[in-house]
Amino acid sequence: MAPHETSDNDIQWTRIVELELVPHPDQDRPEITEMDYDMRDGVLRINLRAATAGYTLRKWSVDCSPDHSLRGPEYRLWLKDHLALYGVKNAVLAPGYQLNK
Repeated sequence: MAPHETSDNDIQWTRIVELELVPHPDQDRPEITEMDYDMRDGVLRINLRAATAGYTLRKWSVDCSPDHSLRGPEYRLWLKDHLALYGVKNAVLAPGYQLNK
């Protein structure tokens, strides 16, 4: 394996992004989501590799729109700060994520 092919040289793999997930603002009972995800002060803080962030947010059905505009019972979580995904190449996979907003 060439030096440029190692995981140490893969910026998306080595970069850790810190995300704050909160109950989706459209929920009638946000306290249930807080209990289900063992949130502290209404926030679930997670650290993900940038290379996996978009996939994880999609799998968890996290609304990543800046204005929590996605609707549906599958969107129990909302990404509090969509700018946390800045520079994450696979963020386009995250539900509601919009470039340059």
